[in-house]
Amino acid sequence: MLNIIKAFIKTGLGSVGTIFFGIMSTKIFALTLGTDGIGLLSILRQFRQTGFSLAGMSGESALVQGISSNHDVKRIEYIKSIFLLFLITSFFISVIIFYFAQRISILLFNSSSINDIFLVRLMIIPVILFVFVAYFRSVLNGYKALGYLAITGVISSAATALLSYPVSYFINQGFDHAFILMMIISSSSSILIALMFLHKSGWLFGMFSRLTIKKWALTHFYIIAISMMITGFVHSGTLLLVKGWIVQQWDISSVGLFDASWTISMIYIGLITKSLSTYYLPALSEIKDETEKVLFIRKVFRIVILCLVPSVVFVISIKGLLIGLLYSSEFKEASLIMRWMLIGDYFKVSSWVLTFPMIAYANMKIFVISGLIWWLLFGISNYFIIFIFNSLEGIGLIYLILYAIYFIFSIVYIKKYHKYTFSSGIILQWLIGLAIIIVASISTWLSAGISWVQLFSLCSIVFVYTWYSITKNEKKIMLKILRRKKH
Repeated sequence: MLNIIKAFIKTGLGSVGTIFFGIMSTKIFALTLGTDGIGLLSILRQFRQTGFSLAGMSGESALVQGISSNHDVKRIEYIKSIFLLFLITSFFISVIIFYFAQRISILLFNSSSINDIFLVRLMIIPVILFVFVAYFRSVLNGYKALGYLAITGVISSAATALLSYPVSYFINQGFDHAFILMMIISSSSSILIALMFLHKSGWLFGMFSRLTIKKWALTHFYIIAISMMITGFVHSGTLLLVKGWIVQQWDISSVGLFDASWTISMIYIGLITKSLSTYYLPALSEIKDETEKVLFIRKVFRIVILCLVPSVVFVISIKGLLIGLLYSSEFKEASLIMRWMLIGDYFKVSSWVLTFPMIAYANMKIFVISGLIWWLLFGISNYFIIFIFNSLEGIGLIYLILYAIYFIFSIVYIKKYHKYTFSSGIILQWLIGLAIIIVASISTWLSAGISWVQLFSLCSIVFVYTWYSITKNEKKIMLKILRRKKH
């Protein structure tokens, strides 16, 4: 339990730093470029992520799992094999992007101008760099260098924040390529810092000498990575399609509104999931005993719910203020999408804890099928929502419905494949948390601002809920950590 909390705090602080600089850059872009600028940046970043899902095969988890489960010579062989593999896949994806640049431009920007086609082709560089950012960060994660891992994320985010105002200036002058230059510098800084930490720790030695691909390493990697690539591509590709559809139905400004609601949701949820996953995956992968595994998942589930309920309620209570602080008043309509998504986040993160064993224990067939079904349904549903019902807000409703269904699936999965049982206390804790979230959402449904009396009341309810959900032992552990921080 103490190890989980330590890992959560260490990576959580890094996530806070990354989020802080991310918020800073987003605020500058929102004020200087408005919804149009945020919309364009959103599409470019989503395109980079989609390219990475193919070139890097969304292989972070597979790389971390392989490094954690192998040792000494086999570990080095695994790291080298995947590095060479990423070089090869990056080359082929670059060729594909270059050749289909015109079609991609029409899909994303509803345009086939020379400038937009060049913009797409120039994105090859950020895609390749992003592959190796993920690679070196995964190596650090595999060695459980969580502090170093956190710093690389903060440095990359800080570089983006420092460049945001100069980039905004050039964008306003008509140089849309400035966004791409910013991505290149940000990714390059992250790679350099990661290499420095690897060298300092002695893990860089021999990593790039006599590069060969070992068959066993590819087999081990592909067991997880192929599945992750498929689901990652469908996930990122679907979001990219949805943003392209929004441009076709409305304009790029509407993409900015959608991205604002989606980003706020991902930021605070990511603070919980990313902080825990850096410890959760390697630790869970090492557990072989069934009883120990169930107990470990229960501990993680409890911690996540205890963090999740206050987070969701707080964001619900200040969503209008949050949009104004992080973006500007021009983005206020994003709250119409957010109010649905925030309830869906509770189901999403709860599902995340229960389905993570799919990756840790390579239950990849189920992982792939469930992920594909969710994202295909999300894409199909949003096609009708956008083009038939002409509703941008409806995207948030689809998000809520589908994650509620996925949560039910996650319960069935964890019970059937890992013999997981929910205690009456956990069930009651989760249901009360959901009830509090629904009450908070209804009470602020039409609110564009913030009621301090209402916020205080909701925070008081959450405090009481959290206090009575924590066991005596958990309270003692928290006090020990606080005392150590003082000294």
